Amino acid sequence: MKSFIGTSTFCFILMASISQSSAQIDFDRPEVLLTSFTRQAAQEKAEAKASTPPPAPVASCECQRGNGYYDDHNAGFGYGHPYLDDCCGCSASCATSCGPECGSACFIDDCGDCCDTGSSMSLMVSGIVDVPLDGVFHTGDDASITAATLGVPTGLYGATTPFDLLVNEMGFEDIYRTFGGVEANLNFQRNCNTSFFVGYRFVEGRNDNFVTVGSAVANPLTTPSTYDLRAQFSEYRESQLQAGFLNSNCLRGNLDFLWGGRMGIGFVDEINANFDIPSVVTLNNVRFYDDTTNFTFGFNLGLRMNFGCRLKAHVLTGAEYRSSLNQFDTQLASYGLDELNDGSGFTSLPVYMGFSYCR
Repeated sequence: MKSFIGTSTFCFILMASISQSSAQIDFDRPEVLLTSFTRQAAQEKAEAKASTPPPAPVASCECQRGNGYYDDHNAGFGYGHPYLDDCCGCSASCATSCGPECGSACFIDDCGDCCDTGSSMSLMVSGIVDVPLDGVFHTGDDASITAATLGVPTGLYGATTPFDLLVNEMGFEDIYRTFGGVEANLNFQRNCNTSFFVGYRFVEGRNDNFVTVGSAVANPLTTPSTYDLRAQFSEYRESQLQAGFLNSNCLRGNLDFLWGGRMGIGFVDEINANFDIPSVVTLNNVRFYDDTTNFTFGFNLGLRMNFGCRLKAHVLTGAEYRSSLNQFDTQLASYGLDELNDGSGFTSLPVYMGFSYCR
């Protein structure tokens, strides 16, 4: 009997509950029922999304014009630039994703190409203006010789008339002032920022006018006459094989800061001199310096502007040192001036302006 009463009570409660739920849901209006279930599903989806951690970023360089992957090379420049840097940058001409580690497997080189070799090559051509800063072109020297030895015509002075020659020390900047030239290098891009180059350089300095280098005193013991001693030197011509490196760091957008070093071996033509004592005598083609193999080294700083994926313009300066020239004493010794060409090497301030073009 008790069991029957308990079962009846349970059934009664269950029916009441079903009746109450039926009252809350209007089965005659299916759109209300659908909305209820949709809200419940959206709530469950939002809760599941909130509990799921975000996916890890993909370390790749997707080439998408105007909406690409910008690394720290172009930080601050903003989207919309047609290409990025030399390594992980995007390019308008490339539609391939690069490897996850820049430079280890593949990267977009400075041509905008996807490379799997880790290197690219470009031609770099520059015009040169090179200003000597110091260095002794010829030392000071003095000599006392006869008019006959000097080659003075006998109608002016007797053959045994003594001449005292006094030559002052002169620097490269006094004789040549400025060198001009051109160079062409092959650049090999090693990684995102560093390239190595080998190439050829030619520079020339001209001394077109006579320069007063000292004085000549005729017959100094009786009735001395003092004249200017002037000199004009042949061209300084140097051909050089060189090698070096350049590092680049982005300043803003397509403007890079460059720094690097170089060294080379040069071949300098012989240098002759014309000496002139006005109205007295001129000595032509006096051998002064012999053919020389010299050595150079220096450092460079500058800027580079990138015009698209292949063409770049640059300006570089710095400081470079050249070793001394080979003496030729035979003719100078006959005038008692054999120490005159004991010159030194010199330091210069070069300026390189040009462009590079990638293959």
